[in-house]
Amino acid sequence: MDRPTEAELLAELAALRKQVLRLEAQGSASRQELAASSRRERELAALLRAHQAVTASLDLGHILEAIVHQAAPIAGSAAARLFLLEEDPPVLRCRMGVGLPAEEQAITGISLAEQFAREVAATGEPLAVADIRDDPRFRTPEFARPVSHISYLGLPLKLADRLIGVLVFSSPAPRTYAGDEVAFLAAFAQQAALALDNARLFDQEQVRRKQLEVVRTLSGEITRELDLTSLLALITRRAAGLLGVSSGTVLLWDEEAQLLVPQTWQGRGEWVKEVRLRLGEGVAGTVARRREGMIVNDYRTSSYVHPSFLELTRVTAVIAEPLLYRDRLLGVITLSNEATGRPFTPQDRETLALFAAHAAIAIQNARLYAATQHELAERKRTEETLVDHTRQLETVRAVTAEITRELDLITLLRLICQRPGEL
Repeated sequence: MDRPTEAELLAELAALRKQVLRLEAQGSASRQELAASSRRERELAALLRAHQAVTASLDLGHILEAIVHQAAPIAGSAAARLFLLEEDPPVLRCRMGVGLPAEEQAITGISLAEQFAREVAATGEPLAVADIRDDPRFRTPEFARPVSHISYLGLPLKLADRLIGVLVFSSPAPRTYAGDEVAFLAAFAQQAALALDNARLFDQEQVRRKQLEVVRTLSGEITRELDLTSLLALITRRAAGLLGVSSGTVLLWDEEAQLLVPQTWQGRGEWVKEVRLRLGEGVAGTVARRREGMIVNDYRTSSYVHPSFLELTRVTAVIAEPLLYRDRLLGVITLSNEATGRPFTPQDRETLALFAAHAAIAIQNARLYAATQHELAERKRTEETLVDHTRQLETVRAVTAEITRELDLITLLRLICQRPGEL
């Protein structure tokens, strides 16, 4: 048998090397595929644990804490912060954080993380910055102070197109987030948004139920009060307590003068009794004209501001509802927040509208009761007058009969002189 030539051996060796390289490539691809599958399995397991943690309760405080404590280790970040969007006025506030750098906890102004969250909220898209020191958006005197966390990732918490908040991750070392990492963390952000929305809905429903129960109790109380003056004072106090404010006023509509006139007030001076409002004037006048409630959370700069209230009070927000009985205007009830910065919400308006409906019925009942009492008093006076007249007529008849029977002139004259004093 002929021995293979050197060229044949070299060709065979090259073929074997190609086969080895092909097998090594297949093994490398298999290892990469296995590593990717293993990483994906770990990510899904982490998402499952996080989902279980953030959906284990409907208490908003518990959910906020669960989100930040799950978020930081999932992202492999030193710190995580959760900003929620308050709606009226729209502002982002940090509600929970973990692993925050010391310098951020000590500052009194806007933090770098808050400014970062605002950028994310403005676009509604994820934002990753490997090194914040190289980003021109944050090279301002306001953020010129040294920072210990320099890499940031912000994810919007959204349901459909509605922004709920922003989740911000940060670390002390530069870090570039790969696309699949951002997608993975965005999935967690979506779970967090859903859990937060469920908690908010649950909390709103609980508050709503409590308020409805309070309205039911208060309605029974005010409908038992039939003295109008006492009733109006009671309505003012109970309405203020219902929405947790310290000041309010009940104004009644004067049909003849075509004016709203303050009747009772709380948290105001005696100057209020001099106020008179036409239809369309101020918040109360506008509510009376429209026959529907309204909220003005920027009262001091709004077109509804009244000079006296601007000068003599610190009112920042006003809510008002008409007092209507069968579409007839009885008056307006107004409540206000003073120097608290707390806005009124649509839920506050729903609650006050329900209370105002019961209050209007109570006012109408009190007016009917007063009118009935006045009518009864007038009827009693009329009956007493009629009885007096009847008694006088009986006396006149008796005296007349006695006089006409007397024939003796002297006795007749005596009777005429005596009997008039008995009439």
